[in-house]
Parts: sequence; C-alpha cells; structure tokens
Amino acid sequence: MNTSSVKPHLPNAPVSRRAGVGALLLGLLLLALPLAATPLQTQTITLQSGWNAVFVEVTPTNTRPDVIFRGLPLDGAWAFQARVTSVDFIQDLGEPVWNAERWNFYVPTNRLEARANRLSAILGCQPYLLKLTNSATWTITGRPALKRLQWVPDAYNLVGFPLDPAAPPTFQTFFRPSSAHYNTTTSVMQPVYRLNASGQWSQVTPSTPMRAGEATWVFCKGASDYQGPLTLELETGDSLEFADLLDVQTLQLRNLATTAATFTLRDVCAPSSNALSYGFFNPTNGFTYPNFPTPLALPAPAGTNLPLRLAVRRLAFPGTSYETVLSVNNGAGVRYLLPVTAQKTLQSTLASSTTPTEQARGYAGLWIGSASVGSVSVAHSGTLVTNGFDSLGRPLVIERVGYDPTPRPVSAPAELRLLIHVDNNGTARLLKEVLQMWQDATFTNNADGQLVGATSGRHVLLTDDSLIPMFQGVALRDDVLVGRRFSTVAYDFPGRSLAFAGVFAQNQTVSVTNVLAKSWPTNPFRHKYHPDHQSDNAFDVTRVISLRLQPPPVNAPPEYGHHRLDGSYSEVVSGLHKTNITATGTFSLRRVAQTGALNQ
Repeated sequence: MNTSSVKPHLPNAPVSRRAGVGALLLGLLLLALPLAATPLQTQTITLQSGWNAVFVEVTPTNTRPDVIFRGLPLDGAWAFQARVTSVDFIQDLGEPVWNAERWNFYVPTNRLEARANRLSAILGCQPYLLKLTNSATWTITGRPALKRLQWVPDAYNLVGFPLDPAAPPTFQTFFRPSSAHYNTTTSVMQPVYRLNASGQWSQVTPSTPMRAGEATWVFCKGASDYQGPLTLELETGDSLEFADLLDVQTLQLRNLATTAATFTLRDVCAPSSNALSYGFFNPTNGFTYPNFPTPLALPAPAGTNLPLRLAVRRLAFPGTSYETVLSVNNGAGVRYLLPVTAQKTLQSTLASSTTPTEQARGYAGLWIGSASVGSVSVAHSGTLVTNGFDSLGRPLVIERVGYDPTPRPVSAPAELRLLIHVDNNGTARLLKEVLQMWQDATFTNNADGQLVGATSGRHVLLTDDSLIPMFQGVALRDDVLVGRRFSTVAYDFPGRSLAFAGVFAQNQTVSVTNVLAKSWPTNPFRHKYHPDHQSDNAFDVTRVISLRLQPPPVNAPPEYGHHRLDGSYSEVVSGLHKTNITATGTFSLRRVAQTGALNQ
C-alpha cells in the first residue's frame, strides 16, 4: 500500500452503481465532558494504526485540519463530497479509488502533495476517513448540533447516528420503524456493512449492536427521511437559540418505535443555574414554567409526538449570556446533544437590577396590554336625606349620607387597552396611539474611500404623524410597505402622551392624571347635536390612573420581568358624579418593541 499517495485506499465496500465509498470508525468512544457552563462537548476517539473512519459528532472550535490533526500520526484524511458515484465495488485496501475527484483530502502540510489539499474544514455530524501510521487517541472539543440526515434513495449511504455510547441499540431495533430500511412483513433488514477487525467490509446481522460514533454503509430502499426511533425537530436552526429576544421555544420529540419509551432530558452543563424552564400544563393555572429538573422524564407511548416547551429566564442568568447542552435520551440507545444559548441585552441586564431607577431603564420600549377592571364603587350607595323644606313642603336640599367608596365586584370585568412607552431614561408615558416604522441604515466613505456602514437599520416609534414620510413601513399591505399602528379607545387626552409620575419598576407605583376639559370633543358630557351638551354647563372629567408593578409571582412565566409585567390597576374618576368613582382591577403588559425613543 502506497502510504504517501493522496488517494485513499479503501477496504471492501458494498456499493451499488449509484453509491459512494466510505469507511468505518474502529474503537470510537464518546466521553462525557466535565460539567461547565459552556455549549462545548469533548469527543474522544481511539484510532488504530492504518485506516479509520471517524464520525465526528461535534464541530470543533477551530475547524482547520492542520489544527484539528495536530499531534496525530496522520498520513491522510478524506471526506466524501458527493452522495452519488458510478463506482461499482471496492475490493480491498490495496485498490485505488475511482472518481477521486469526489473526495476532499488533506495530508500534513510538511509533505509536497499538501499543495493539492482540498479538505479545508472538519465539521460535525460528518464521517471522515483517516489513515494513521500509529495508533493514537484523538480528542475533539466542539459544539454539538442537530443535523438531519439526507438519504440517497436506492443506494448505500455512509452515515453515523446519535447513539448512547453506554448502551447503543441493535441495528434491528434502530431501523425497525423505517420501511426504507426494514421490511416488517418479511422481517428482513436492508444490508448494512461495517469494517471488521481485518480491515474488510462485512455485512452485519440485525441483532448486532451498533457503536456510538461508528460510520456504516446503510442501504436505503426508496426515499426516506428517517432519523432514528427518537426524532427531534426544532422550530428553527440546528440548536435552541433564544438570542436576546425569544423566551419560549417548542422542541418536538417523536417516538417512532413500536414500543413505549421514556424520554430523558438532562442539562449536562448548567443544571444548577435555574435559568432553564419547561412548560407544564396545570388544569387550574394553565401553563406554568417550573425550573428544569435533573433529569426531566417524559413518558412517550409508541408513535407519539411530544411538543415540549422550553424557556429561559433571563433574570436568572449569572452573566450576560447563558449556554448549556441538553442530553436527550430515549432509554433505548438513542442520545442527542442539543446546544442551548441565550443572551441578555443591556436592557435585560438593567431590568435585573434591584435599583428601581436602573430597572426602569431596562424596561425601555413599547408595552401593550390591558387592564381588567373588576370592581367599581357605587356612587348611589348610602341613604338620601332631606335637609329643609319650602313653604309648600317641597324639599330644599336632598343629600346622600353613608356613601361607601369601597369598590364592589362587577358581574363582568371591563377590559381597557393600555399603551405605555418607557424611554431610555426610565420615564413612562401613556400613549393613545403609536406607529411603528423603519429607519434604513446609512453609509459613508472611510479614509480609503470605501463604502462602510455609518448607522444600522432600526425600528422607530412615532406619535407625530407628520414624521411618517421620513421613514419606511414594516408590513406589507396590498404590496405596499406600511407602518404598524397601535391604538386604544380606552382613554383620550390632548397632545401625544402623558407622563407618569413615579418609577416604572417592580414594587413601585406610577400614576398619571388625564383631564378631559368640558370643551374637549370626547368629553362624555358633550354631544354633537344636543344643545344642552354643547354649552358651558358641562363638566371637566378627570381620571387618575395608577399602576402598581408586582414582582415575579409564584410560577411566573419565564418572560416575566423581561417582556412581561403584571400588577394592580386603580382609577379614580371625578366630574362624572358628585362623588368620586373608584375602579380597581389588574393589568398585564407585554413589551412589543425595545425602541427607547419616540419620534426619532
């Protein structure tokens, strides 16, 4: 065997006319990482002298081959770059490779043929063919990912699977749920070949145990999207990436096996941080989000689909970011490693402060919600008393005594929509309408005359309609970009906003006074057509609205204090009646934009 050749010499492989050529990993062992608050995992691979096929399960922190293979007695590495080839059969290790252009290769840089290297990166969830001059142990530290396997129909596929290294399944157990790989009528499994100890490809029996990290040739009969008895599906991407905005994501777990299983999820990096939660449905309280246990066990009947809500509590982050890895095991040999990452913005960091003024700055943005008014005082409570009569016996003065100002429960609560904006200084303002628009990025030339960005594109919030032509819309309507308008009819006032007094923070109360002058068009005493309601006989109406922001309640949703705030609502109305009317209830607000400025 010519060990200096850049062409790999492959062992016996069963290959159809459309199949490619690959190899098998010998002695692969995944070792658990020491627990650390990081999404990285370490894969340790035992390599023999000669040929090894490595199914790399993590993407290294540095993907350059010269870095990844440093210290290994490596003769060469190859990665198959095409799924379909005209190669019919590879006889033994001494035979050359046909269609060598279908392989990317790497040889150490101190060799002359390294000038032709085409393998530029080592990535996760990929098989690689390695040839060593001596046995060695290869340790790779990198990021796991959830990558779906793409099967080539009616061909052999060189593949590896996410298996539990402590208790891998048999080939029959793994492939039985897939009609493309196992015929349940005849109990015949499609051919699977692995590399034996003598360096030859040999067909496995269905009862043969699989090996974690092992790459095998698997024939796929017809089209298939099979990933294994346990299948994970994410809403987006190859990981649970919450970034700095998302609070909850849904992870779909599917048990495709014909028998019941128990899905076990473990936080293998940061189980004590309490920053990760899961959704649990309570018939009384709806969805609650308790801290993620270690482990979380979920019964999964055969053929079931379990949607699991996972959430992050940013207020529990020890720093400005959160990173961990979830291990997902079906108890029958399948094990996934799933990264979880989330970040805090400056606003989120400030919102975590115990100082009210700093916390208020962290709540900068547009908050929309509603107040549910469930109790109102009865202005006609008490007893009517007549004080004095005229000569004809007519009462001169009738007064009500014993008035009770305590709000009483109503039969059905009234819902009042609230629009509140908090600026970057923490000042809260009551809005009656606001328009969300978009400001494009701007560019300039640097000292070398190159065009570079000056400002980033951003959302803007407008309460001044005269500024609309200066910006662009954010939503399509009849193929035209338009702004997104938010408004309420629960209150009205002159001007564009009313500033709250007080600090907009948890355990604090803010209040605002809304005066509707008797001449104001929406004053309830005014009427467009009735002459008595167009005179100066009307009254000013004053509403004093107070909001008390509460700290996180028991079983608070994960977004509480970040994108959600609740509290108690109270309002005192004067001018409608001789006595003031008091209303109380609760409110809930959600932050829909983090723009901390208006009209700019």
